[in-house]
Amino acid sequence: MKLDARLRAAAEAAGRCALFADIGSDHAKLALHLLETGAAAYAVCADIHASPLERGRQAAARAGLSERADFILSDGLDALPERPDVAAVCGMGGELIARIIRDAPWLKNGDKHLILQPMTSFAELREFLAAEGFAILREE
Repeated sequence: MKLDARLRAAAEAAGRCALFADIGSDHAKLALHLLETGAAAYAVCADIHASPLERGRQAAARAGLSERADFILSDGLDALPERPDVAAVCGMGGELIARIIRDAPWLKNGDKHLILQPMTSFAELREFLAAEGFAILREE
């Protein structure tokens, strides 16, 4: 799975994990890359629209990864069957990312790793994270 520079940075930040969640997964490239490389044992791709999820399912089938990936229609982290070790919320506005995090209060328990790539409203997202007690460990 070939990744552009933005998704490559997200993949590097993910590290290794048992369960990876790609929120707003669109094409599922990030999740499938982590599965192919062995960085993730299992992945859940969530999107608010059905058509990107279907494209992700097809890509997973072509790559022989269908048994290690789920594709879930969800607005954020709400419908995930399990809580992931690592969750990526990439390619959307900072205010939407903040809302997704706010709607998943279990993320505050400290053992979850988030990869966030806001396309807009960077300052607002940083302010939200600071106010909610999150720490930014790495920024590129």
